[in-house]
Amino acid sequence: MSRTLTDLLKIIAIVFVVLIHTTSAEEHTFARQHQFFSIDFVGVILNQMGRFSVPLFVFLSGYGLAQSSHSRNRTFLATTDWTDFFSKRFSKIVLPYIVLTFIFLFFRGNSYTLADGTLSGFLIQNFGVYAKALLKGNADFHFYFFVIILELYVLYPLLYIASRKKAGSVLLALLFMNQFLWTYPSTEILMQWGIHKPVFPSTFFIFWIFYFYAGIWISSHPAVRRPKNKSFALFYILPALAFSGVMTEYVYSSYKMNDPGMYNHFHRMTIVLYLSSIILLVYWNSGSFVLPLKYSKNLSILSSVTFFVYIYHMVFVRLFSPFTNNFLVLFPLGVAAAFSAGWLISQIPRGEKIKALFGFP
Repeated sequence: MSRTLTDLLKIIAIVFVVLIHTTSAEEHTFARQHQFFSIDFVGVILNQMGRFSVPLFVFLSGYGLAQSSHSRNRTFLATTDWTDFFSKRFSKIVLPYIVLTFIFLFFRGNSYTLADGTLSGFLIQNFGVYAKALLKGNADFHFYFFVIILELYVLYPLLYIASRKKAGSVLLALLFMNQFLWTYPSTEILMQWGIHKPVFPSTFFIFWIFYFYAGIWISSHPAVRRPKNKSFALFYILPALAFSGVMTEYVYSSYKMNDPGMYNHFHRMTIVLYLSSIILLVYWNSGSFVLPLKYSKNLSILSSVTFFVYIYHMVFVRLFSPFTNNFLVLFPLGVAAAFSAGWLISQIPRGEKIKALFGFP
């Protein structure tokens, strides 16, 4: 896949992340009233349409790391490859996560306990709160992504080595099947057979490793040519069919469960199929995706601030939410404000290391 294509996918993914986070009210209203001819159901459709977004980010993370390893001739058979990789990840992800967790907890106000007025007393008294937030990724509700990525980064060198072996494709198939084992409704089905799976938090790598490894594998196995004629048309139909499954399951579950959080999440078999169909479509189209240079440059600029937008978009959404809770207004405001702020900060010519600590571009 070209850099232009991955830039576009990052932008699409982050826009849908903001959309998901601005349509929660519509989900709850629909769950109570089940009015299909309403703006609430439109919000539900868009919310579920965007459920490929976070798994797609995980996929692109694996792909980007593998592309970087190819360009640097990393094989991870030498110790220097491991140390170089982890040192870069520490400065780019771990340090910002440590700093941002502290800041976001601080501004939540009710997370920390006031101490004796000294910084040391404050840190000692609130160490448990801070450590728990780091482990769980709950300094803000969307910080779970940091935990997922850090877990997968630890596994990356081994996955990269595996992807370049003859059995790499077999591992991809096994991880795909494993994904179904850990997604809804597998737990309910297995319980009917008297089988009880261990319970893990939703950030546990087992729920995300297939998407990550798929990105790594595709980086090493670019599409040589796309299927022709009618056979290729199927790749356009599959995402539509998969999404119809997502919506059917969602509506059905909304009649059985009161809380949308119980059935609107990423860990569903229908979401696995939905994202997989999108990845297949992108994969087979990747060789023919070309944009004029001026558009590629604009996409590169927007893509460079997607990490910032992910971290800070809820800051802007919360700023606007007292004035409106209509997602048709809140969503474009949140997207525009987050991207604009990210771009403005990226234009600051100095302080690159300091900006990186705060997740700034």
